[in-house]
Amino acid sequence: MLQLIIFTLFLGSDSGLPAQDEAIIETARKVGQAVVPVVLPTSKSDPEPRIVATAFFIHPDGYLATARHVGEKKNEKGEAVRVPVHIMVKGEVLECKVVYLPGIPGVHTWDIAILRIIEGDGPFPCLDLPDDEGVSLPTGHTVCIMGFPEQGAEYEFAGASARTPILTTGRVAGWFGTSYRGKYAGKRLVLDITAAPGSSGAPVLNPYTQEVVGVVSEAKIKNVFVPRGENVVGTDRIALGIVEAEPAMILANALRNAQEKLKSELESDGATTGEGQEQ
Repeated sequence: MLQLIIFTLFLGSDSGLPAQDEAIIETARKVGQAVVPVVLPTSKSDPEPRIVATAFFIHPDGYLATARHVGEKKNEKGEAVRVPVHIMVKGEVLECKVVYLPGIPGVHTWDIAILRIIEGDGPFPCLDLPDDEGVSLPTGHTVCIMGFPEQGAEYEFAGASARTPILTTGRVAGWFGTSYRGKYAGKRLVLDITAAPGSSGAPVLNPYTQEVVGVVSEAKIKNVFVPRGENVVGTDRIALGIVEAEPAMILANALRNAQEKLKSELESDGATTGEGQEQ
């Protein structure tokens, strides 16, 4: 059976393309609508939404996943606080609330955040999540990232400018264990793939199944000095092709916890409202 699967991957089809290419094309077609840009709200000084990261739908009711550092920032006291996250769906900017941050209390925090749209019309197209055991692809396996590095791809349509996610392909470079204060805190995924600022929170995908394998956490970037003119030197950021990602195995459990938390809050609010009416 394994020999048959490997053979069909490179056999090709009626289109004349290798089966591996067809799988990647199909991944881009199916996944694109579920991947959205995270944007900064517009202002007088910046009237156009500026893309800063990526998120993707994981439930049709408006739940999304992104990187934790997108939805959690340090305040003036150095304390980590949740912040509103804005996404763009079909040209409309929607506000999201951070509803769950998975981690091991006192041991480790994953760079993953679960969001929920505050107001918006669903259902939304979403990606398939692995079960709690996750997907552990071997080193060398082909993977894809779909996100918005450096603002994404821009195109003109009916006189308006729009942006679409960029698909990059690469391979699993390895898995490595992480620890926090001397305690084992799970595995992280290392990829040989191109990513850049704006890719944080993008899904890492198995192109043959369209399953989520991980969530982009960090792309290795090098600052280089380049001449801009006479006696003027600027700085460009160069993607080094090394990306770290959190494993997708915790996404399904994190989504369940977020839904249970919301249900508990709604029941609590209902009970409080009911008591007030009785009085």
